[in-house]
Amino acid sequence: MNRVSDAVGARITNIDLREDMSPETFKAVHQAMMDYQVLVFPGQEFNEEEQVRFTAHFGELGGRNRKVPTAEGDRVSHPGIMLISNIRKDGKPIGSLPDGEMMFHSDGAYAKRPFRYTLLYAIEIPSVGGNTKFANMYKAYEALPEDLKTRLADARAEQVYYAGSVQKDQAIGLADRQPPASAVYRA
Repeated sequence: MNRVSDAVGARITNIDLREDMSPETFKAVHQAMMDYQVLVFPGQEFNEEEQVRFTAHFGELGGRNRKVPTAEGDRVSHPGIMLISNIRKDGKPIGSLPDGEMMFHSDGAYAKRPFRYTLLYAIEIPSVGGNTKFANMYKAYEALPEDLKTRLADARAEQVYYAGSVQKDQAIGLADRQPPASAVYRA
């Protein structure tokens, strides 16, 4: 295992995630997740069933919360898998988020029980662009001044789901997003 950066991430090699993990191997992988928050397993080749099986080791699989049909249609059979692609066939996207709509976010933060983990499996990576970046919120919190940590100690917030609310030709401001009536925000 090699650390990727001082802030977040480690690269784990010499493991085939399609194979069943022994309890010891799972314990080591899980501990690495706790220690580094983001793990990179280079050289893996999954089919959808293998991806779901590996992911299930870490708990209940989430589902999609989309109210409209998805661009990937029948290309993905499990509701917990989202195909993200900028590839178009006959002028139509084959996957979700074809134009890079996904800005800073936390997967499933809006859910009553937020996702504990997210697995990204790259099938095809562009030679330039398409970067995915991660933030270590533990380190961000540790860097806060003590007086701000004290002010935040009893704070809570409710995330809201608003997929599909961004218009490509028009910016959306925070004033345009209305929190649910039950949300509590204080600092």
